[in-house]
Amino acid sequence: MCYTSGTTGHPKGVVYSHRAVYLHCLAMAPADTLALSERDVILHVVPMSHANAWCVPYAGLMVGATQIFAGSHPQPHDIVDLVEAEQVTVVGGVPTI
Repeated sequence: MCYTSGTTGHPKGVVYSHRAVYLHCLAMAPADTLALSERDVILHVVPMSHANAWCVPYAGLMVGATQIFAGSHPQPHDIVDLVEAEQVTVVGGVPTI
């Protein structure tokens, strides 16, 4: 269950089925979407509470990618340092990040 403040009302829990998460992972990994592979190093900046981080952590696990989580309150310099130190190839974040 993922909690969202939503844009249509009060905060609520959204239930994702195992099938929905699995199918989303299958859709996220191929070449026509994120092209994730075991060679990738994924830096997650969006919290898991935000649409399950777009399912990228699960898709990364499915393909065997290395995953790094930025922490609870990353600052811009933290993100840049992680990208450089860990040789990050994919960053999960919104454009303002």
